[in-house]
Amino acid sequence: MDHYDCHQNTKFDIKQTFFDNSNKSHEFEIKFEFSFNFEILNWILRQENSITPLEFIGHGGPSLSFDPPPLVVTVGESSSWDIIREAVGKSIGNHLPHNEINNLMDLVREVVRKNFNTETLPRYGVLGLACKIFVEHLHVYGVESDCNRMVPAADSSFKLLEKYEAVDEKSCCSICLEELGGGGGGGEVLRMPCLHVFHGGCIKKWLRRSHYCPLCRYEMPTEDI
Repeated sequence: MDHYDCHQNTKFDIKQTFFDNSNKSHEFEIKFEFSFNFEILNWILRQENSITPLEFIGHGGPSLSFDPPPLVVTVGESSSWDIIREAVGKSIGNHLPHNEINNLMDLVREVVRKNFNTETLPRYGVLGLACKIFVEHLHVYGVESDCNRMVPAADSSFKLLEKYEAVDEKSCCSICLEELGGGGGGGEVLRMPCLHVFHGGCIKKWLRRSHYCPLCRYEMPTEDI
């Protein structure tokens, strides 16, 4: 089972925890409380004529849960949902691809619409939101073919990886799901051109199999070009 592809499934559970509008002189704020749960699930792709072509074969390691620091976004009169989305992206963008950030914000807007009967943000008060995020990394093992083989990145692309020092102690590597600050994956932390960071050993091993970023599918240069 040397050849595998990796897919990611993400589920969200967004709930309003409180709304305090007692201070009418205070600009409206949203306080996000994020909670992540990561799992690696191993599947094997059987032959095409099999009755069950995709079979679950076990977990790839223990699940990892962590809670990033709360994010408080102050929403002035000129602020928009795009500004809130940008702040959320900067806060947790290393753990979710861009399209999933958009999905998260769509759900946040739906929660606001249901609780306030409008998508227009209040002028004052503090809104608390609990955002539980469940991420499944699906490793699908199977026979490599010309149509689905994973093209490795070119050796020269490793020069595009930058050493990253500003590591959040609670952040994790999205490949091995261990803490970035824990010294795993070769001891160093590297950042790709798309700004996602991983253990150095993990991302180098990944790029020797696939030229895509594991999170956002950013394409690194390949030997096939």
